[in-house]
Amino acid sequence: MSQPSIPPGPSSRGRGRGHGQASRGGRRQPSQSQGSKPSWKLPPRRDFVDGLVPTPVQILHPPECSPGMITQIENLEYVGSYSWADEDSPTIIVPGPPRWRNRPLPFTLRPDRGARFKDQNSFRMPSSVLLPLMKAVDIVGKEIDWPAIDFVTDRNGLMKLMEWIEKGPRCSTFRIDMELVGERTVLFNRFETNTKDIARGNTFGFIFEREATVPAPGCERATGHRRIVKYDFYGLKMMVRFEVDAYIAGDHGAGSENLTTTATENLADLLANVDIVSDTSPSPNLRIIRGGSEVPQDSIMTMETRSTKNDRYRWPDMYLKFYLSQTPWYFIGIHEDGKFITYRNHHVMGDGMAGRRRKVEKGLHRLGRALEMIQRVMVAHGTGKRLSLLCEDGVLGVYEWVSNASCLPEDVKRRFVSKAS
Repeated sequence: MSQPSIPPGPSSRGRGRGHGQASRGGRRQPSQSQGSKPSWKLPPRRDFVDGLVPTPVQILHPPECSPGMITQIENLEYVGSYSWADEDSPTIIVPGPPRWRNRPLPFTLRPDRGARFKDQNSFRMPSSVLLPLMKAVDIVGKEIDWPAIDFVTDRNGLMKLMEWIEKGPRCSTFRIDMELVGERTVLFNRFETNTKDIARGNTFGFIFEREATVPAPGCERATGHRRIVKYDFYGLKMMVRFEVDAYIAGDHGAGSENLTTTATENLADLLANVDIVSDTSPSPNLRIIRGGSEVPQDSIMTMETRSTKNDRYRWPDMYLKFYLSQTPWYFIGIHEDGKFITYRNHHVMGDGMAGRRRKVEKGLHRLGRALEMIQRVMVAHGTGKRLSLLCEDGVLGVYEWVSNASCLPEDVKRRFVSKAS
């Protein structure tokens, strides 16, 4: 794909982060239109230790750097995508994301107010957080050697491990729920004490995202888009889910990779009977409907907002976030008290970011070693046992669950068992 059309604005050397920037812990909230009354109700809060045996079975220590291993992400492949629909029952729309509309400047938006998603996957499918990922991959139809996958995870889990590695005692408290399936595959399930938080009128990220994008056909009720990629990292085969805000239309039609006739027919067949029911899973049924098209990896983007008063960037964290999902474009809307006056863009995977890549090299080495260590722990404990990583004051403990309830239905987990077993 040739370089996509970029909205007008300064080069990627913009500075700043500060008042008015949006920390988007979730995605667009369709119920919060500019004229509607926002909801301030949050789900019940969970505790980090809920459901865990009080004493850890093991304490893990941040590994040292191991020179010689390759930390470059290789063999990147898009394998699935979906958007959550604004429905009472869990419903995903496969496969397409919204499109960046390059809205003419200037324009003025009201700030975000009310409850917003922090972890929509856990909110809608609390007992089977990874099920939408699996089903989206199935429907897109890529051939996957599931028993060879080492980790299935959200990008969020990798970022939390990086924070533990880099910050030690200054690391925020976090928890990652884990399960071993097959002989080697570790499933990471995101854990948040609350799946929503409150926007109190000093950010613009959600409303900007909604007003600066156009839903794909059939995705008008979408509330947030997820993309799944597979790649090799540090000798490990990773499957990573992450949030995408939009794609940039390129020079091949609508900027999307429309499904071939055969793929479309297969998708229609799959979607003819897609209510997922399992008597082994406490999760509600997952409905799957079709909308949008597949889009190429080099067209996807993350969007944020910054105020002109203080717009400094946290590049180490931001670069790692983009690198671990191979998200190439970072677009920022610059505003003065809600009046958006310019766009800035960064080609994060471009040659101009080589210096930032070198700065995180050591941390990526240590992340690879940490993942190897965690996989060894899980294999030692075997299948059928749920464990969690719980980090408090920089101390990362491995805790057993009180129960052994699985995070996926049995029929879904069978894909990870080698046929030779």
